Amino acid sequence: MSEPMIIIEPCAGLGNRLLGLGSAYAVAEKLNRRLVVMWKREVGCNISFSELFDLPFEVVEISENGFKNEPVAQLLGNHAKKKWRKMADRFLECDDVEQIKETEGYEGLFHLIEQTPVIYLKAFGPICEVGAESYSFLKPGKNIEEKGDYLFRELTGNCVGVHVRRTDHTDAIANSPLALFAERMKKNWKRIKKHVFLWQQMTKRYAGN
Repeated sequence: MSEPMIIIEPCAGLGNRLLGLGSAYAVAEKLNRRLVVMWKREVGCNISFSELFDLPFEVVEISENGFKNEPVAQLLGNHAKKKWRKMADRFLECDDVEQIKETEGYEGLFHLIEQTPVIYLKAFGPICEVGAESYSFLKPGKNIEEKGDYLFRELTGNCVGVHVRRTDHTDAIANSPLALFAERMKKNWKRIKKHVFLWQQMTKRYAGN
């Protein structure tokens, strides 16, 4: 008999993945289940899990960048997905998860997970209610800490962070260049002396080759 476990494949961008990851961790802790994370590198979040976090559960790294770009990694990733899905008593696509949430709520989804010894879920959002405790396990990887150290030292209680997220929206980029955001921020900086404005340009979406 297989060990009871939750296999989660968080999808879409980093924010969506953290919702799926944090909620899966919370459910696994509540049910005392082993948690396995299938982390895929693709255009929406093309970065290795180990480059982002140092976390206390098993992570299987896979690639979905295509045979043309990463033939060996793609082949190994396909093999890994088949292996773990074959182990599951039930497999749910993102749409299946969302449908259950819509019709039965988080309680219905939790009950299904509880009744399924080994379940594999793909999700682009949370699978239960999430709070601060859902992310208590999150620990940035050494690489992230080193890169962010210069910025973290500047953060104070009067800091306002601005994340201009429109890197894949060509119309928005054409009509609202980064220079416009910087100009507006400078105006507010002068108007509200006690606040500090920080901005980060995303030249690529999260990461990429």
